[in-house]
Amino acid sequence: MTPTSTWRRCWRAYLRFLEDRPHLWGALFEHRRGNDVLLPDWYLAKVDRVLGILEKALRPIFPNDDTAGCAEAARVLWAALHGICSLGGTGKLSVISARTTADMAHSLVENYVAGLRSRQLHASDEA
Repeated sequence: MTPTSTWRRCWRAYLRFLEDRPHLWGALFEHRRGNDVLLPDWYLAKVDRVLGILEKALRPIFPNDDTAGCAEAARVLWAALHGICSLGGTGKLSVISARTTADMAHSLVENYVAGLRSRQLHASDEA
């Protein structure tokens, strides 16, 4: 399984969750808590678990010693996908594009992963 295909499966599952359970999705992502309210450890562990799956998918692109770069790339890509899905879920994506949520998510993953590969390839050429 390639990093792109793993991410493709992830964004499709994320989009299905949003489409199938919009109220639960809203409760998870639109709920506002007070600034002084800490997230529980179990919640943070679940977020880390999901991000770990995404990091694992990107791992082959990064040198073995660049775990921080891989972790950052996974978080940037997830945040961007979340933004696309959020706009799509509220019907506001059409304000900026005629493309579907799935098309935009696909384009993001394909281009971001290709960019990461290219950057790593050029970095190894320069070393």
